[in-house]
Formats: sequence, structure tokens, C-alpha cells
Amino acid sequence: MADTGYGRGSDQGLTVDQVNTFRTIGVQAVQSNLRRAGQLSEALSAAANGELDRDGRDRAALIAHQIVGSAGTFGFRDATDAARRLELILGRDELSTAELKTAGQLLVQIRAALVGEPSDQDYG
Repeated sequence: MADTGYGRGSDQGLTVDQVNTFRTIGVQAVQSNLRRAGQLSEALSAAANGELDRDGRDRAALIAHQIVGSAGTFGFRDATDAARRLELILGRDELSTAELKTAGQLLVQIRAALVGEPSDQDYG
């Protein structure tokens, strides 16, 4: 049985080439999600300075949503859960100081989860 280290369940029945391709895609997804986390960091900094308008929050919420889907696809459950919570916060009309603090903590969790190993558990 080949093991990608990414994704849900067993990789039984996959060829070595398929496993290697999946690993490559997984690494690229993690890199993309880390870039997205950087974009979210910029958005949260702007929000803390009172410079993030509704459109900016909507864009940031979309970026968080992209992490939800991508991280979930590759088994990064903790990143998915934190990004989902961050997406909900960013979708609000106004962000309080407490929400900004929580958002920053969620961003730290997302980054930490993405540099770790994917979960072995089935997702969903």
C-alpha cells in the first residue's frame, strides 16, 4: 500500500507515480495556503488599524474559505477548523478588539497546522 501522507484514508491501489503526484499537489497546496495566511495577516493588520473596509473583509473571508477547502482536501483538519472560524469572524459587519485578537490566534493556529502533518482521520 502506498501512502501519500496527505488526504483521507488509505491510498491502497495507487501506483507510486500517483502517490508522488498527489504528494506534489499536497505540498503545493500547503505553500498556497501559507501564502493565503500571509494575506490574512495583512488584512488583520489593516483591520487593527481601522483600514479594512467591508470589501476587504469580504476578500479576507474568501481567502479563509479557500484555506478551509484546500486544507480539508489534504487532511489538515486543525487548519480547516481554524480557517472556518476565522471566515465567520471576517464575515461580520464590524470586528471588535476581542474578535481581532481571536482572529490573530486563529491565524497562528492555521499556520502551525499547515507546517505540521495532516491528520490520519477521515474528514467529514
